[in-house]
Amino acid sequence: MKNIITINSICDQYKHLTDYEVVQLTLNNKKLFSIIFNRYKNTLEYYLYSMTGNQGEAQEITQIALIKIYEKLDSYYPNFNFSTWVFSVARNSLIDHLRQKKVKEWGNRESYENCQYRLGAEEQVDLIFFKQEINQAINILPEKYREPLIFHINGYTYSEISEEFKISLTCVKTRLFRARSRLKILGFG
Repeated sequence: MKNIITINSICDQYKHLTDYEVVQLTLNNKKLFSIIFNRYKNTLEYYLYSMTGNQGEAQEITQIALIKIYEKLDSYYPNFNFSTWVFSVARNSLIDHLRQKKVKEWGNRESYENCQYRLGAEEQVDLIFFKQEINQAINILPEKYREPLIFHINGYTYSEISEEFKISLTCVKTRLFRARSRLKILGFG
């Protein structure tokens, strides 16, 4: 319990400092890394959870990223925001994790030849970002366009959508066309 009080008091003592100032202090006293840890742990974990959809993986990758940040703190270049650097380390840790996961999958289930057309780790991360962006775009569509589109994306036929929403087949086609048109305007076409 004494260690927790000590860490909290250290973080409180330095909370007014900028990230750059904390980095400079931490370079001279590695024990002060707890300030950086406390500032970024939850944010990184949330970010990585949004990327992986798995709480356990997010926690594991967060720990790996924080260790890398600790080990490479002296390579931080102060012309960039510290938070940008922290998130790039986290993103690279995620990519490394996905690569390792992919190698394990190859060894367990498939030969390399069967996996050669799978996405690489960086492409997987880009795909995750794209899915998040398109989901945000879909969420801003008016409800009468958004709901049929979501049903269609999930494999429902035009007839099934028509029955579900009690609208004509022509109306379903029109709403899906308008939803796609609006997504194209937003850059997803």
